[in-house]
Amino acid sequence: MWSSSDHWHQQAKPCRYCGRPTNLRDSQRSPAHKVCAEAALAEQQQDAAAAYRAQRELKAC
Repeated sequence: MWSSSDHWHQQAKPCRYCGRPTNLRDSQRSPAHKVCAEAALAEQQQDAAAAYRAQRELKAC
């Protein structure tokens, strides 16, 4: 959960996604805004779903 103190750091660093400063850290302790990290996860999920659909279409042929 992003509300956990594990996601907070005293020192602001550039977000790994947008480059703006943030005190937040993701689950791997990399600097990341919550919104940026969630958008990246959503994009990864969409890419994985698209790859799965494409592979299923190839097998159906």
